[in-house]
Amino acid sequence: MELIQILEKLLALEVEFPERAILVKSLTFLANTTLSLEDCYHLAFCKTKGIVKIETFDEKLAKEFGRE
Repeated sequence: MELIQILEKLLALEVEFPERAILVKSLTFLANTTLSLEDCYHLAFCKTKGIVKIETFDEKLAKEFGRE
């Protein structure tokens, strides 16, 4: 996916990103799921922060959240 390659190059720069670890993890989810980038970021954020339960109407996100 071209978007993933572009974002990986951006994250490889010597630029400080406050949430770099979350962005990197979200790219892994993006490459391995059918979730949108936004949902992948939400999933990565929750997993990084230790959130164990989410409430969402998004069935794909809820399913993936339970799988991780």
